[in-house]
Amino acid sequence: MATAFDREAFDQAVARGSDLLKQGKLDDAQKAFAAALLVDDQNAKVLALLGLTYFRGGKLQQAQPIYEDLVERLPTDASHRLNLGLVYLKLGDADKAINSLEASRALDPSQGRAVSYLGLAYARAGRYAEAYRAFLLAGQRDLATEIEINLT
Repeated sequence: MATAFDREAFDQAVARGSDLLKQGKLDDAQKAFAAALLVDDQNAKVLALLGLTYFRGGKLQQAQPIYEDLVERLPTDASHRLNLGLVYLKLGDADKAINSLEASRALDPSQGRAVSYLGLAYARAGRYAEAYRAFLLAGQRDLATEIEINLT
């Protein structure tokens, strides 16, 4: 059971980490979020923020297990699936990226970013017809035209 002191320390660490993240001080933000997780290691919001600091800092190997954990814990949260898909895409795993991004889009069809990144993932997997459709859906006619060249 967290005490009032623990709760205050947690809130302060999260606030400090959020401020540092906004300032682009990723290493310091990671330390603050890690301190908050010492008080409440099950807090999905703080885990997501920690994952974001790793992602923005290009530490994709550290971001991946965090987002995989968040997807497992909160399977209906489209944003965690989107972020995991982006990590997979940046790590060069187009098939896993496609699975995550398709799941994100299915959970939140209004999520335009998922469709855009899905087009990129399809293209990287050599699935050009699907990439073309995804780029058109995302309103990215220039990318769709570029893909059309691969279709002909």
